[in-house]
Amino acid sequence: MGEVKHQEIAGLYKAADMVLNTSLVEGQPQAALEGMSVGLPVIMSRVPGNLGIITPGKEGFYVENPQELAEAMLALADSSSLRRKLGAAAADLVKERYSKTHEWEQYHFVYQELIGDE
Repeated sequence: MGEVKHQEIAGLYKAADMVLNTSLVEGQPQAALEGMSVGLPVIMSRVPGNLGIITPGKEGFYVENPQELAEAMLALADSSSLRRKLGAAAADLVKERYSKTHEWEQYHFVYQELIGDE
C-alpha cells in the first residue's frame, strides 16, 4: 500500500477485522491503540512496550511466537462474535485509559509532582 495519508487511516481500520502489532521492540503501540479505538481486537507481540496495555483474552491477545500468532489470528478469523466482543472491550479500554483527556491529566499530574505544585 505504501504510505497512507493520515485522514485515510480511520477508513482502513474500519475495513479491518483485527490489528496486529508484531514488533520485536515497542515503546507505546500507537497504531494498535488507534485500531482499538475504532473497535478492533488486537494481537500484540509479548514485548515490554506492549505488556500491560491489554488484558489477554479481554481486548485481544499477546503472542510470543509464530504458532501463537497463527492461533490468535485463527481464533479471531473464525469468530465474528469474539471479534466484536474483544473489539468493544478494546474501544472501551482506549476511551478509559488512553483518551486525550486522560493522557493530559496524567502529564499534568507529573508536571505538578515535578514542580511541587498542588
